[in-house]
Amino acid sequence: MLDSSPIVVPHIYLDTPILIDVLRDRRTASLQLLEEARQRMWRVSTSQFAVMELLDVEQDDKFFILEVNKGRTVASVLRERYKRKLPEDVKKSIEKRVKSFLDVRYPFIQYFYLTTEGFNRATGLCADTNISAPDCLHLATALEAGCDVLVSTDDHFLEEAKDYIETCQPEYVNDVLGRLGFEVG
Repeated sequence: MLDSSPIVVPHIYLDTPILIDVLRDRRTASLQLLEEARQRMWRVSTSQFAVMELLDVEQDDKFFILEVNKGRTVASVLRERYKRKLPEDVKKSIEKRVKSFLDVRYPFIQYFYLTTEGFNRATGLCADTNISAPDCLHLATALEAGCDVLVSTDDHFLEEAKDYIETCQPEYVNDVLGRLGFEVG
């Protein structure tokens, strides 16, 4: 007799630092996580807000490099980085790089938008926890999307969010999924 039980795949939420790791090829565990997710056809989600954060971080870094290369001190650039003014071509180049990264390299990542209820949940989390407002948006999105585990490299966020969802660093995703009853490597 054939087993007719449905195949259940894990649903993983990626916090922005994981996307930054992968975009910059800087953390092997994050890169391996996304490759394993692709091969095993796991559901992988993040928020549209994460895309905004990714663009913001890339623009900040580019601004910093350009200003330091002009001879400004690190302290002066950091003091005034909120006054960032990048040329149009630089902003478009960053947008194109991020879009290509997300749409071409990792087209299986799903993007979730919070509903009104989700924003209300994020506001409640912000009021009731020690989690930053941006991370409350991520946590509310992961919960609303029905994710099984939230993956980040932000230890404070992981510690604070663990009362609401399973959390872990990218190195420990298989351990957490195994503990949750998913078949892993």
